[in-house]
Amino acid sequence: YAALLEKYELNIFSRNLIDINELYSINAESFSNIDEINQNIIYISKIPIVIDKEKDESIKISGWAIDERAGGPAKTVFISIDGELNIPTLYGLERPDVVKVYDSKNFRYCGFMASFASSILDDGPHNLTIKIVSNAGDGYYTSNQIVSFICI
Repeated sequence: YAALLEKYELNIFSRNLIDINELYSINAESFSNIDEINQNIIYISKIPIVIDKEKDESIKISGWAIDERAGGPAKTVFISIDGELNIPTLYGLERPDVVKVYDSKNFRYCGFMASFASSILDDGPHNLTIKIVSNAGDGYYTSNQIVSFICI
């Protein structure tokens, strides 16, 4: 399992973690989508998802992101909550559906997922977006997709 852990930068032998706060914001769009929060499929709907912190002890988010300038996968992706809390994701998951839609084999490993304790969030409304670190690792894109949810 060591090779898998190192591939996804999940062990002490992997490279240094990226600090999103040390990168500059790239003023451009990139392809991305937040697909699900706790198995609730996200659509364009403005109806917020309700996270009951007693019932939903963790929040699970999945989607995909591409560095359009690089023409392939990004370096990594962060979940950004209210523009203040940046949570790293497991990035590089296989997404054959994205390959099919965009007709590019370069997009095969562009999936991400994150899971974190719902208790780290205050009760009330929150906005979620993603920050996509460029493949070069020198900056990040902020997705235009904003997903609203409420913690109770």
